[in-house]
Amino acid sequence: MIQGQLEVEQAKLRKELDRLKKMANLGFELEVVWLPGVIKFSREDKALRGEVLGNKIILYDEDLDDAKETLKHEFIEYLMDQAVKPYRNLVNNWISFFQDQAYSEREKTVKALTNLFGLLS
Repeated sequence: MIQGQLEVEQAKLRKELDRLKKMANLGFELEVVWLPGVIKFSREDKALRGEVLGNKIILYDEDLDDAKETLKHEFIEYLMDQAVKPYRNLVNNWISFFQDQAYSEREKTVKALTNLFGLLS
């Protein structure tokens, strides 16, 4: 793809993202980056069409119409992730708390067993 043509098509994707932001009245922090021809794989070894990294929607589709479709998909996915983010944070904090508690208890047990085995020898 010629550089000038790529810039024109990237502008169309930015315009589409702006339209989505206005319609949803959300996601104003997002930017779109189009990398046609770049191949990236998911954890399941499937080629990705797009992904959200931080505040960037990265698109890998070669075709502009496909990239627009992927942009919509990734935008909606981002909004849904934002909706569940507080719950994910809560669960992660609980996990961290219980890991700390378990570690503390394990250390007490190790110390007790060390003392016990020291008495037996």
